[in-house]
Amino acid sequence: MVPSPAVSRSKVPEDHDELVRENDLLRALLEAATELVDVLAADGTLMHTFRKRDRPLGYEPEDIVGQNVFELIHPEDASKARSALIRVGGVPGSSLEVQLRLRKKDGGWMVADCLAENRLDDPAVHGIVVCSRDVTRRVELEEKLRLSQRTESVGRLASGIVHDFNNLLAVIQLAATQAQRSGSASALESINQAATRGASLTKRLLSFVRGRPTQRRIIDLAATLHEIESTLSSLLPEDVALEVKTTPGPLPVSADPTEIEHVVLNLVLNARDAMPGGGRITVSTSRTESSEAQIVVSDDGSGMADAVRERAFEPFFTTKDVERGTGLGLWAVRDMVQACGGTIELDTAQGRGTRAVVKVPIADRLPSTPPPPASSRGARSREILLVEDQPHLRRLLAEALRLAGHSVTEAGDGAEALEILERHAKEPEALVTDIHMPRVSGPELAKKLRARYPELLVVFATGYDDPGEAWVDDRAEILNKPFSGDELIAVVHRLSKVVLGSR
Repeated sequence: MVPSPAVSRSKVPEDHDELVRENDLLRALLEAATELVDVLAADGTLMHTFRKRDRPLGYEPEDIVGQNVFELIHPEDASKARSALIRVGGVPGSSLEVQLRLRKKDGGWMVADCLAENRLDDPAVHGIVVCSRDVTRRVELEEKLRLSQRTESVGRLASGIVHDFNNLLAVIQLAATQAQRSGSASALESINQAATRGASLTKRLLSFVRGRPTQRRIIDLAATLHEIESTLSSLLPEDVALEVKTTPGPLPVSADPTEIEHVVLNLVLNARDAMPGGGRITVSTSRTESSEAQIVVSDDGSGMADAVRERAFEPFFTTKDVERGTGLGLWAVRDMVQACGGTIELDTAQGRGTRAVVKVPIADRLPSTPPPPASSRGARSREILLVEDQPHLRRLLAEALRLAGHSVTEAGDGAEALEILERHAKEPEALVTDIHMPRVSGPELAKKLRARYPELLVVFATGYDDPGEAWVDDRAEILNKPFSGDELIAVVHRLSKVVLGSR
């Protein structure tokens, strides 16, 4: 039956009014939502936005519509965002999630989980729909949890670190005695190796404690595991055996080496705690058929019941006594593994031990080994002002510089250095100074001397993780203690070459 023209004409305004009401309702719902909803063009231009002034970013729609969304994205996240836009924009109907920092109207930054969906082929949208949820507070809390977990790890590491340092000090004392009596070259080499090992331990300890930014690079997973094997062994009681098995040849992955060490450390400590009566822990690496690098930490301990395994990665969930753990270990491990693009699974059952299986993507190749630095012996002698408040260290550094042919003036702190320069006829060409000193600090001294001698080379030396007010430029470098005399000489030589090349 065909409707009469009168009925058709009366139905048009009714349909129109309903569409208007539905459109108003939809817009009101979008503006009331806790998520930010935007529609982007394929090139990232913001075509539509549903925001109010009281929303997290604080913009009015007219402030940002027509702009490219990359103007709102943190510069360090721009590459990640561009890659995500290209991937989702190339496949109709596809979607992906990415975490980005977005600039707020007041100049601050909001961390957002952004879900983008390609609706370019939808005639009603003709764009990429992005739903963004403010997770700033959650990210801040997660970082605090990570710091708490690092602190817990340091407590668990303490006995092993003390054990390792006592062994190192024993080596140094015995070797020093032998060297004094016989001048043995092997004894001196033992001292050097022990000092190098001690330096590695302190750097590792600082990396666990401090919430420093992730430093991801291509590393050899097998080599990294062997580097921490002795530390792992020192954490285990005598009735727990450790076996480390690695595949032959390099196993390159893109990861922060300290985080990989942290992952293995926590898994080994969990395995140890599951075997109060002793047993065996095996740590192995391998290459899977799906081109992934795999770490497996297995034990023959008590294992986990299904209910425990299902909650093992939840923050603060633990079956241990309060004194022995906060329940953050496995949560942090999974977080670090996922940051590398990897996964972690637990294969366990009550009474048959646990296998923790970590898989991360294999990188293309390890970076080529740089050629050894050219010898700085025979380089032009320089007039060096050495400022160090530890007398024994100052004496050894001065001796190393003089053996390399440099002329050295020594001072115990910045104030003494300035007093010496008032009486000293020679103009210093290079300053080697500790950063943290009483009266006048290293950076303060360097600024005063640079004002007098603009061509002055500066080497800042520090035993702290924080360089303070020290800076780096084409005539200044920061050298972290401990370092060898050859390393110091090489830095002075390198800065000298830069200065000569600029003339």
